[in-house]
Amino acid sequence: MRTFIFCILVLVFNYSALAQPVTTTFEQSKEQGISFVKLDSLYHGATHANPQKNVFKEHQTKFLKSIGL
Repeated sequence: MRTFIFCILVLVFNYSALAQPVTTTFEQSKEQGISFVKLDSLYHGATHANPQKNVFKEHQTKFLKSIGL
């Protein structure tokens, strides 16, 4: 029974290691036909002059203080 549970755990851990998301560089994205402009429009910046257009929304000031800016 312990061997069976061990085998199941090994299979689950191996699957979870393989199921991680894949990241690409800007160069790889460009080769795949995905422009920087498209990426920039999909993924908003952490900070912005207009707090409603950034990732942290109303928490921008707290974020900037936390990173020393």
